[in-house]
Amino acid sequence: MKKHGSIKQAIAIAVVSLLFLACIAGFYINRIRDSLITDLKNNVQEIAASTTTAVEIRIHDHMSTLENISYMLQNEHTTDTKQLLHALMTASENSEFMRYGITDEKGNCLTTDGVQFYVGDRDYFKQALKGNASFSDTLHDKIGGYDLNVFAVPVRGDDGSIKNVLFASSKTKDLADKLLMDLYDGKGFSAIGDNDGNIVLNSNSPNASQQMHNLNQLTFYDAFSTERLRQQKSGIVKFRSVNGEDRYLAYEPLGYNNWYVFSVVPVNVVTSQINNVILIAAATWFLVALVLSAIIFYLYMSRMRNEKKIDKVVFYDDLTSHYNYNKFRMDVQLLLDKGLGKDYALIEFDVSDFKLLNELYGYQGGDQLLITTMRLCEENCTHDERCARISADRFIVLWKMRNRESIAERYDMLMFKIQEHMRKQREQFKADFYAGVYLLQEADREFSPCHDRCVHAKTLGKSEKKQHCTFFSEEMYATMLHQKRLEGQMEQALKNKEFKVYLQPKVTLCDGIVHSAEALVRWDSSMFGMLPPYQFIPLFERNGFLEQLDMYMMDEVCKLLKGWQDTYPSLRISINVSRMYIFRPGFAKRVLDIVERNAVSAQQLEIEITESVIFDRSTELFAIIQELRSYGFRISMDDFGSGYSSLNMLKDIPIDTIKLDQVFFQTNHGNTQRARDIVGGVLSLAKTLGIHSVAEGIEQEDEVAFLKAHGCDEIQGYYYSRPLCVKDFEAYIHERNHQE
Repeated sequence: MKKHGSIKQAIAIAVVSLLFLACIAGFYINRIRDSLITDLKNNVQEIAASTTTAVEIRIHDHMSTLENISYMLQNEHTTDTKQLLHALMTASENSEFMRYGITDEKGNCLTTDGVQFYVGDRDYFKQALKGNASFSDTLHDKIGGYDLNVFAVPVRGDDGSIKNVLFASSKTKDLADKLLMDLYDGKGFSAIGDNDGNIVLNSNSPNASQQMHNLNQLTFYDAFSTERLRQQKSGIVKFRSVNGEDRYLAYEPLGYNNWYVFSVVPVNVVTSQINNVILIAAATWFLVALVLSAIIFYLYMSRMRNEKKIDKVVFYDDLTSHYNYNKFRMDVQLLLDKGLGKDYALIEFDVSDFKLLNELYGYQGGDQLLITTMRLCEENCTHDERCARISADRFIVLWKMRNRESIAERYDMLMFKIQEHMRKQREQFKADFYAGVYLLQEADREFSPCHDRCVHAKTLGKSEKKQHCTFFSEEMYATMLHQKRLEGQMEQALKNKEFKVYLQPKVTLCDGIVHSAEALVRWDSSMFGMLPPYQFIPLFERNGFLEQLDMYMMDEVCKLLKGWQDTYPSLRISINVSRMYIFRPGFAKRVLDIVERNAVSAQQLEIEITESVIFDRSTELFAIIQELRSYGFRISMDDFGSGYSSLNMLKDIPIDTIKLDQVFFQTNHGNTQRARDIVGGVLSLAKTLGIHSVAEGIEQEDEVAFLKAHGCDEIQGYYYSRPLCVKDFEAYIHERNHQE
């Protein structure tokens, strides 16, 4: 009995022990299971967030492509859809979009594949017309019989208003392949929906149900409603799909159109492994850690694969297969955060006239230059230096060095190597590079201002054409800040009429009377005081504000002429116009409209055009001058002799007046007579051709005597008068003309 009792007791103890161990094992395994499911949810949600970031970047890239084309179309200076379509045809070559289209402000559109239709009732058109870039829901193309999605951006006119909309469409299936990502080795997928739960863009994955159009079709295990989407919240829920499979759904706000990115992963992708853990743990506890480690490793590697895929999208340049500007900026910002920037120099450079190189060597040659440049930049960098391509032909490098001479030498050597490598493929290859350098300071903590200073130095170097490697200085910084302040005030200054007309008289030599004057601008700023033209005209030329200012000045001059019709009915005023806008369509008509609006004679207004414009683009300018003269305007060639004038040009270009530049009279002791011989010859030729002559910048009495002896018609300069405000000019002309 004792034996049987001991067996029974042993069995009982064994059973109890087994039950106890089973309970402990169950509790332990349950804890493992719960922990793994929680990790799964967190992992899925993190991947969903990363996927959302990748989708945002890809949509942004598509939008950036359209916005770049839109900016190109703005430079066409027309709202005519046919003309814009012609330009669009060129810009859209080799595009990944299926179709491009351009609309007028009513919604009538022309497309690059020759289709015309009306889109005025489409939301994407209405949003773009309001100035917003937009991305449409899935639409059905009645022409092709397939689903598509549309990207749209506004096209602004010269005055900043929106007269056209540029759009591009992609087949929904193709777009899904580009934007959406498979998860967990293709077992999971992603989709895009709106905040009402409607599926906007579905995945092409075989695991995605194409019959599922709204989240309300799903059966959720957890409390969930689309109200959470309308509140722009993120989260993860478990649901049963339309085909009866349990899945997890992670939802993250996209940032476009109140849309969401839905990331879907089947529950059995991980639970199958969890079941294996449970079986192994039940059979042998000592393998639990190993199995658990294997599962964690598997999940980690799966996550790493997805993150690597996202990292490639976000941080790699497809053309050069190198880290892109996003990664470069992040690395440099980390350096600045640690206060280590003081040992480094930041350099941005680009290729001068890269578009012309593309035309000379083809896009393949242009791409080869970009790839070669990036490769050599990378080879040139040490382990603690960085480089990247920003976009197009713009590159940026971070070198651990401070000496300016050493930086310039290293930069020159790098550019030489680039040229040398390109000549191995194209013997006659030649390209110029311009760089801006900023030496990082210990106090620098933000990357963007540092980069802005590089760009400012580079832009200044390119504009002056003096050196290919320009270092940023404190003087540049002060100038940059001053120009930013001027830009911030210029619009309001124009509204407040702070830009004043100043007039410099032109004295006729034969009778000593003032018959004409040149209109000059001064900025009587409420913030900066009286500013001469050289402080703001170059800035306005760069930012495009000069055209608006010049049209304002022309209008003010016409108002003065209108007021002088009784006292000085034959007085002529000359006004300078800039090469920055003279070639834009409709320029001559705009000038005529200003004159007619003020009811003055076009013969009283003389348009001054610099000789460099005439010399560089004489063929294009000929038609503009002919149109202006047909309206009655007189045309003057300003700064004659300051560049490379051709006397033969005087017979080809229909001008009324030449203005001899003061450079003829700023002579050294050894060439005074030679310069005067040239002036005498030019004046003689002008008289023969019936061209009125004006000498500007005259300050000496002997210069006046010489010019009078050689038949110069008028003199402008400090010898007679400096530029005068309107009140002083009226007093001057009254006194001089009555005195004579």
